[in-house]
Amino acid sequence: MLLAERAEKSIIIAMGVSICSVKYGLTLACYASEVKCLKIVDHVSFYIYQQFQTFSRQKLTILRSNMIAIPSMKGKIMFKKVTAVLCLFVAATTQANELSDQNLVTRSLTLKDSEVKLSGNLSYAKNDRDNEVMIGLDAGYGITDNWSINIGHTRYRFLSRGNNGLGLELTLGGGMKGVYETTDNQDVLGYGADLLGKYVFTDETAVLFGTQYVFWNQPSHTANADEWRFSAGVQQQLFEHVVLSAGYTYRDLNDMSQADAHEASLSLNYAMTKQLDLAVFATYSNFDPVKNGFTADSSNKQGIGAHVSYRF
Repeated sequence: MLLAERAEKSIIIAMGVSICSVKYGLTLACYASEVKCLKIVDHVSFYIYQQFQTFSRQKLTILRSNMIAIPSMKGKIMFKKVTAVLCLFVAATTQANELSDQNLVTRSLTLKDSEVKLSGNLSYAKNDRDNEVMIGLDAGYGITDNWSINIGHTRYRFLSRGNNGLGLELTLGGGMKGVYETTDNQDVLGYGADLLGKYVFTDETAVLFGTQYVFWNQPSHTANADEWRFSAGVQQQLFEHVVLSAGYTYRDLNDMSQADAHEASLSLNYAMTKQLDLAVFATYSNFDPVKNGFTADSSNKQGIGAHVSYRF
């Protein structure tokens, strides 16, 4: 069934959209029941835009509909464009014909054709200003086996692994990479493109690697900043359906006071079923937002949290 045909069907959106930034997860979440996709663009986005005018920049505001929660946003987001992306998540009322592998090690970097992924996390993070609890939501849709989209980001696989699931997989991605806030309350949006790869040695061991370019649009500066990121990671199955993942990213910063930065992450994922994943994670970064002209809470230094995702 064509995506355009799916969009005309009445659907139930179990979870909505989120846009995640470096600071708060920059979550925009909406919920709708028995609506048509094409109506979302006009009605929901207009409502969000109206209500957005009333929220406080420093506090979590729950709008009077109790359907939208926006934490201290950092950018004037193009809401109509955001909600238009919802159309790409619309599938038929039936499930996808095939779901991604239950084993995280052999799971592809893109979703299967018509597969929908809903995910959320709850984390506790520390920055130079204070500690904070963050809630983030996300959604993804597999347009084909090789092309997936998430809110603000897309990924295309141009090299797939063999029939046995082992070997090299390569993808290209592009979209929004983060948001910072300057001390004069200016929003700095990061856009970029990346090359992400995965090599699966066995059903129990895989390595990940990638490089990406990020352009930081600084409206109050005569020159914009940019950076290159280089990452590497490993996935190791400890027990059946339990995978330990570790990752490291080196950031080569240009036109910032800090010449470079280092980030690391560690997570433990339990694939409870072929559809449901539960995980705990920890993160670290030595990026200094204050030194680079941003507010102290634009970037967190350490964090721990829990993650859940559901695919259908």
